[in-house]
Amino acid sequence: MEYKNYNFHAFNLYTVKTDRFKNCHLEIVFRNKAKKEEIMFRKFLIELLTFNTKKYNSQKELKIHLEDLYDTVLYSLLSRVGSCFFTTYCIDFLNPKYCEEGYLDEVLNLAIESLYNPNVENNQFDEQSFNIIKNNILTEIQSSKENIKGSAYRRLFELMDENSYLSYNMLGTKENVEKVTPKNLYEFYQKMLNSDYCDIYIIGNLDMDYVASYFEKYFQQRIIKTEELPLYYKVQPRKKINVVKEQKNIAQGNLLVGCNIINSTEENRDIIAYLYNFILGAGSLDTKLGTYLRQDNSLCYTVNSIYQKYDSSIIIYAGIDPNNYEKALKLIKKSLKEMTINITDEELENAKKSLSTSLNMIIDNPSSIINNYLFRNVANLKTVEERLEQLKNITVDQIKTYAKNVKINTVYMVSGVE
Repeated sequence: MEYKNYNFHAFNLYTVKTDRFKNCHLEIVFRNKAKKEEIMFRKFLIELLTFNTKKYNSQKELKIHLEDLYDTVLYSLLSRVGSCFFTTYCIDFLNPKYCEEGYLDEVLNLAIESLYNPNVENNQFDEQSFNIIKNNILTEIQSSKENIKGSAYRRLFELMDENSYLSYNMLGTKENVEKVTPKNLYEFYQKMLNSDYCDIYIIGNLDMDYVASYFEKYFQQRIIKTEELPLYYKVQPRKKINVVKEQKNIAQGNLLVGCNIINSTEENRDIIAYLYNFILGAGSLDTKLGTYLRQDNSLCYTVNSIYQKYDSSIIIYAGIDPNNYEKALKLIKKSLKEMTINITDEELENAKKSLSTSLNMIIDNPSSIINNYLFRNVANLKTVEERLEQLKNITVDQIKTYAKNVKINTVYMVSGVE
């Protein structure tokens, strides 16, 4: 694979030329400091800008055009990564060598059309399209309330620190939906284009110099920005563990333990952290949590841990009978303690094999390669090869040392109403 960066001052084009895949993948990535009041505006935008355009002014017309382009796929994503929002527009398309002449131009034109020529009239988004998206978002918010586990996670994040980025509810609320109008959404759209950092990533067996000349000519991003946009932010640990118990109309109890990682550094927040989390609870049933809570004591069917890299946090989840709360919490604390004093060579080797497999899978998928390339640029992530080499040298003692930095912030227990 041949990596190349074209610097156009206001934006960069990052290319990966390879003949490994039949399809190509394009991402236009906007990023900026995360602001809670912008969540719903960005959520509307990612839906509207891929719903229709000025030229293809209905969902049906755009769908027909995409089908004509050999079932090209246009979609968008909104994510919070640490202290930043990433608003990403993606296109999956066929290698042009399988298509008629002019196909690549049609795909690139679509990228420009969807982003810079939205369905707008009199400085506001088309009201009919807007209302369809609005109803879809309201339906999604309502449906999310029925996801008990997801709701429990969001509540835990609020309890850990209601002022942190971790607490941001990316689904949004009904009240915030009502604050968005076709007019103020268009105003925000203009603001995003003129204030966000923006870069383009593309992978495939393409003439990348031609792609670069196209974007240099037609891509309208012209604002040069010099301010740094760090993804990581300082986590404030609690002096005393926050314990909250609530009752809701649910069948199974949900126990969540939110942990902060103190002294998270560039050296330990990648490979060492992922190995730690695998051994603790992200791997098979033979993890610390799986062994103590499920295999040895039959307290739950589901128990796991999730590593939130850019929030310097680890979240532990167990679906339990509320009557077993005290015992389950005691065993979770025991698991965390065990990570500081008792990790076997076998546990570490199993974790290394699993992580090695995951890293090697990155290069088997175009979008994964682009994602890895993106975070090499914005978060100093090492290459897959460098990470695999680093993985070989990690020791049990390094994992134990890291484990001492994991501190419980909040214990949240939600159970059914008696």
